[in-house]
Amino acid sequence: MVAKNTQRILLTGYFLLAFLEAGAGVISQLIIPSDPDNQFFLGYSLPRLFLIAGFFLVFILLAFLSWRAWHEPLWAERIWQKTFSSAQRVDRLLWIFGAAFAVFVMIFLIPSYHFGTLEIFAEQFPPIFGWGALVSAQTCLILLAGRTRTTDRHTFAIPREVLYASGIFFLALMILLMWVAWTKTGVVATVQPWYPVGVPLLPGQVWVTGLLVIAASAAFWRWSLRTRLLRFGRSWNTDLLIGLGIWALAAALWLTTPLPRSFFFPGPYPPDNIVYPYADSAIWDMGGQFALIGQGFDNSDPFQDHVGFMGILAFYHLLVGDDYARMSALQAGLLAIFPALMYWLGKSLHSRPAGLFVAGLAIFHEMNAFAASNMIDLSHARFLLTEYPTRVGLAVLALLLFRWLRAPQKGEAYALPIGGLLAFMILIRFNILVFPLAVAAGIALVYGSQWKQGLRASLVTLLVLTLTLAPWMWRSWSLSGTPLFFAEKSQKIFKERFRFNPPKDSSPSLFAPPLEMAQVDSDVVLTRVLDKANFSKDSDTVFVEDSQNVAGVILSRFMHNLVASTLILPTNLTFHDVQHTIYEAHPYWEKGDTAWQGNLTTQETILLIANLMFISIGLGVSWRKWRLVGLVPLGICLAYTLSLALARTSGGRYIVPMDWGVLFYWGVGIVQVAIWGAARLGIGVPEQRDLPAPATFSYKQGWLFLLPFLFFVGAMTVADRAVPERFSNLNKVEVVEMVKQSGVLKQTNISNRELTMFIRSKGALAHLGRGLYPRYYGMGQGESSGGVDAYEPENYPRLAFTLIGPFERKDIILPWVIQNPSKLRNARFSNAADVIVIGCSRSLREQKSKRMYKDVVDALMIVILGDSPEIFMRNPFAPLECPIPEPVCEDNYNCQQLR
Repeated sequence: MVAKNTQRILLTGYFLLAFLEAGAGVISQLIIPSDPDNQFFLGYSLPRLFLIAGFFLVFILLAFLSWRAWHEPLWAERIWQKTFSSAQRVDRLLWIFGAAFAVFVMIFLIPSYHFGTLEIFAEQFPPIFGWGALVSAQTCLILLAGRTRTTDRHTFAIPREVLYASGIFFLALMILLMWVAWTKTGVVATVQPWYPVGVPLLPGQVWVTGLLVIAASAAFWRWSLRTRLLRFGRSWNTDLLIGLGIWALAAALWLTTPLPRSFFFPGPYPPDNIVYPYADSAIWDMGGQFALIGQGFDNSDPFQDHVGFMGILAFYHLLVGDDYARMSALQAGLLAIFPALMYWLGKSLHSRPAGLFVAGLAIFHEMNAFAASNMIDLSHARFLLTEYPTRVGLAVLALLLFRWLRAPQKGEAYALPIGGLLAFMILIRFNILVFPLAVAAGIALVYGSQWKQGLRASLVTLLVLTLTLAPWMWRSWSLSGTPLFFAEKSQKIFKERFRFNPPKDSSPSLFAPPLEMAQVDSDVVLTRVLDKANFSKDSDTVFVEDSQNVAGVILSRFMHNLVASTLILPTNLTFHDVQHTIYEAHPYWEKGDTAWQGNLTTQETILLIANLMFISIGLGVSWRKWRLVGLVPLGICLAYTLSLALARTSGGRYIVPMDWGVLFYWGVGIVQVAIWGAARLGIGVPEQRDLPAPATFSYKQGWLFLLPFLFFVGAMTVADRAVPERFSNLNKVEVVEMVKQSGVLKQTNISNRELTMFIRSKGALAHLGRGLYPRYYGMGQGESSGGVDAYEPENYPRLAFTLIGPFERKDIILPWVIQNPSKLRNARFSNAADVIVIGCSRSLREQKSKRMYKDVVDALMIVILGDSPEIFMRNPFAPLECPIPEPVCEDNYNCQQLR
């Protein structure tokens, strides 16, 4: 029971503090700059005067209440007794003022630019919402003080083991932070490419997610107390249903979030105004398209990385055709299981609120990736790229490993699906090649003295991995003579990138290959022309002279991946949107030619240290509850970080598969701190029950979970070898005969004889194949391809597309001046059409480098086959001779062909 004098002091202090805060609000309203166009009295607008008057009235009222609470003890006692006479009333008031505090804080931290045309008025409201947040907070505190003094106080003590573990992790992270700040290792680029920080998580999203989790947890707990749901809630069925609900919610949100035009999905462009993939997205899709026309995945390349993803894209095509919007939506819907995986993992390692919180963060984080598609180098669930599927695969691996290693003797059959999963993921990205060793190391650590059982489990995992990959290894052996389909890429890593002691007389070529060509993650190959005079051992393609330099490069990449992953966490309290966060709020993302040098503001430094503290608490709690098994997600993410460092790639979209580990432990740490805070304030928190003893995972179940991976690899191998060839390997004369027989030459001024003479001339080409990604560009339009394909900007209007068939891919350019725009709108050129191209191989003297335009064809005519073949002729028309000079244009409608 609170003493009467204490009641009076508390109430007087409460009203007096609110009075002072209101006074500060009045002063703030007076000093905010006024709009000179709307001045009404004393330089203030009429709305501002009403706000000042309202604040002043509140100021006077609070002054009166403070005076009365102090001078009329009976009145203060009556107010106190009425408030705290009912525990239900106190709880209700706590919810009301807690919600008010949350709303006021949210609005206070929202920048005025969010209000659009009302921005000038929104700038006047922060003092009001700041005052409301302070009053709501102190109201909650006094309610808690009164309640905890009148009811049995909950015992509160942080387990000492958690404190020790969290403290050790925090100390290690702080030492690492100080070392990075001192040496700039992982911050300042030492080699290229060096991609910036990943997709940011916004503080407003963290706030909203926390409030939703609190509301959902409270509602679930109250409901379970009133029904028999509590017993049901202990079973795995509840978590399965919650996870499926999260999956559905994530899919709905991700599919309805607008996706801006970006590097990997440019356009839309005529003639069909459809968005097609580009760069890496197009390369992986093209590899699947090769299989669909009977040429084998990636034209039967035995050493292609990402071939598993090509198989997935081919499967998408079989389901939805060549509609890339539907393909992107299908993939996003499937990959939306990632937040559900975060829920199941968070629930297993910590609690249901932790799982919900981390899942919510994962949903918002991906929506930020959609918004930032055209701002930074990234990958997300709607791009046809391999990073996000790898992210999902690593999360599945973490969940399976946790369920196995928490009870090793009962879960050895998990080796079957884990081996199959690793095989599947190796086909997606060769970075996963380090994981069999990483998983074996984790098994050895957990099994400890029972090393024989651990060795047996590791061997079973490796055996299943090999069994799953056996069909694809046979395919590689039949094509190249070796079953090691990853051998070529591995040799590039260790022979080209980490070669020691180059010959003294070695002189690099003027057109040295770019850095990306020798990477495990080699995606878009961009050509960089190097100046011979400036070429040195510090350039991208240098030989590394000693092992110390190799270790330094790997360490720098490794640390950069960790730094880039950590800085996705909020280091600013303002509720900025994605654009302002990237371009204005923080320096982590490159702006033009300015690279971040590691400088941080005071606020960023404080919040970065706070983030490291939350991560440490998440790690400490996981360690205390599960020991090494609780660090499985950490180990998986560190293993992938190491694989990136070995491949000398870092930052940007490369960290997408592993940055969720930082987000996961950070979220668990925040939830744990919230639970401690609630317990300290006397708020009853449901006890976090340990998981029931796991049932034995039988080998029968293991084989059942392995079957999808066996089926996928087997189906890919069959499709690679068994799909009949759509296009015969015709020579150019035979292709021209097809054009003659189609009758389309009647629509031109070219005779059969002229075409026959041309095709027999030097440099003339004729190809039959599948036309992909047709785009019509105006003068000066194009993509930033580095000159390796047909989509590079040119100084004339043109139709550009990619042709695949029983040959290496060809990039087709047809100069095409169109006087009548309706002709362009009515052009019939759909994606994946059967196409004949007749033209000339681009002359070497026109190439900007030896790699540029290697397979570019200057087309004279394009024939779209079908029931009614259609021909597209070069305009302005060029004589039937090779090479063909580029047209000279004044604009999109006036061009002439020169000889």
